[in-house]
Amino acid sequence: MKNTLETLFQSFETGIRSSKAIKPKEYLKNRGLDFAELRIGFNSGQFHHGESQI
Repeated sequence: MKNTLETLFQSFETGIRSSKAIKPKEYLKNRGLDFAELRIGFNSGQFHHGESQI
């Protein structure tokens, strides 16, 4: 289970670095959070569609 959650969170961390994640980056910047220094992720909703729940 831990490996599955770690893999899922890593995909969220990748999502925040996406060029399309403009609003999430603005949100973090407005709150003084640096996603490059912290383990912060972003779920764009890709896991809500077509995935079975674990």
